[in-house]
Amino acid sequence: METKTTVYQYGFTLFELIISTAIVGIISLLSLASYSEIMSNHVPLQHLRLVKKSLNLARGQAVLLGKNITICPLVDNKCKHNQWHKPLSIFIDKGDWRVLEPNDEIVFTLDAVHTTHMFTYPRTAITFQPDGSIKGFTNGTFVYCTHAYNSTRQGAELTVSLTGRSRLRATDKCEL
Repeated sequence: METKTTVYQYGFTLFELIISTAIVGIISLLSLASYSEIMSNHVPLQHLRLVKKSLNLARGQAVLLGKNITICPLVDNKCKHNQWHKPLSIFIDKGDWRVLEPNDEIVFTLDAVHTTHMFTYPRTAITFQPDGSIKGFTNGTFVYCTHAYNSTRQGAELTVSLTGRSRLRATDKCEL
């Protein structure tokens, strides 16, 4: 009498492995396209959170050191209007207001925004006084807009009050 022994094979065949790898690859490619769009939706909030932290740093330094602290885009060591898309400098403003002089100290520098994005603020600079308030103007709003996806722009805004406090929220000021 003959007995049959059943042999079980565990694992994938080469064909099954190729098919499953192809399916995972296709799904990864499809998700990668939407991932970049999702990330671009968060860029305005990420950048404005960094600006908000920098404003809090500048305000805290002004109170702690008892000196004026200015944040602005510097061009030829002077704060320039409508240049907020360039690198922003935070410095101890000891002498001439809104001018980086040799005796002034740079506290921190923020990188410029992406070249296809828009970053605006209606004033030339923000200067925190030793009491933590802002010198010389009333409220102002930073607006950050990304480039268009599907004919829409994503954006956020950061409003800075006269007392130096700030509020971050979504905006509709980025419409095309």
